[in-house]
Amino acid sequence: MLRNRIITASLLAPLVIAAILLLPPDGFAVLWGVIILFGAWEWSDLASLKGGQRVGFTLTIFSILVAARLYAMDW
Repeated sequence: MLRNRIITASLLAPLVIAAILLLPPDGFAVLWGVIILFGAWEWSDLASLKGGQRVGFTLTIFSILVAARLYAMDW
């Protein structure tokens, strides 16, 4: 279990560092938005949401991300 986490971290750490250093702010925001949406999808499965509920939850998270981005542009 720990070995798997170490391998995963060693593969993802350079990618995250590269994303921080090389992506423009909007690209970085999109990258994290996609990661958050994947996390929302997985969390909805853990919460035993089925079918339309799972899609609805993920779309709600997406709409919150879009609203936050639009608000941040004005801020």
